[in-house]
Order: sequence, then C-alpha cells, then structure tokens
Amino acid sequence: MFRKALLALFILASLAAHGDEVLSAADREAILAIAGDGDAAWNARDAAGLAATFTADGRNTILNTPVDLRGREAIVAYFKSSLAKVDPALRHRTVVDELTPVAPGVVVAAARVWLDRVDANGAATAVKKFTITSVIVREGDAWRIRVNRVHPEVLSGATGS
Repeated sequence: MFRKALLALFILASLAAHGDEVLSAADREAILAIAGDGDAAWNARDAAGLAATFTADGRNTILNTPVDLRGREAIVAYFKSSLAKVDPALRHRTVVDELTPVAPGVVVAAARVWLDRVDANGAATAVKKFTITSVIVREGDAWRIRVNRVHPEVLSGATGS
C-alpha cells in the first residue's frame, strides 16, 4: 500500500513539475502554423505536404473507423488514396482551441476541423466536422505532430461527401 501511495505521489509531483511549462510566442506561432500548413496541403490535395506535419514515426487515428496510421509513409499512402477521391468543392478548415504544454518540447493541442463545400459563389457549407486531440513535439527547430486522434462528429442536416 505504501509503495502505491509513494508511486502516486511521485507521479503527481512530476506532473506538477511540468505544469508550469510556458510556450514562447514563437513556439506558439510555429505550432499554430501546423494547422494552417495542414489545411493548405489538404486543400491542395498534397498528401506528402500533409504527412510532413507529422514526425517520421507519427500516428494518425480516426476513431470509430479502421484508420490507424503509423509512420509518415503510411500517412502519405492513406492521404494519396483518400485525397484522390475527395470532391474538388471541399475545403479543410482547422481552428485550434487550446495548446497545453505538458513537458519541455511537448504540447497537447485541442482543435476542430470542418470540411466545407464551397459553391461557385464562394459560399461555404460545413458537411463534416471533427474534433482532434494532438500531441505535438519539438524536433530540432521544428514542431511536428506525434499523435493525432481524430473524432468524427455528426452535423445535423449535413450531407456527406
């Protein structure tokens, strides 16, 4: 019993030690740029560009589906196949809601993503929505996604594509 209590105390102490992590403005901007880069790559149907936002051993999981991609090569292959089938009128839009530093060089991001159908007049209608939790890590001078968990949501009245 004493060992369990000591272990729990150690875990809480290590979490508290990392709870004071603060992102610099430059790191915050670099991490937020991942969302913009991902949107731009998706909208250009650029699978390699999208996969470049991940670490080489990154993981992208779409919950409640069989999609569980491990490694940048698997991520590229998946997006090459899936983006080739995407309606050209669809656009990817990401909003990052929160960045939480959890350790030096490690940030958890909470975001929402919409797939919008854009008509000839430029009007956009959301047809799919996802919530995403990501673990983002520093690799040298860059930040990349290490783990991405995507949760598809149902939009009322939306039609798929």
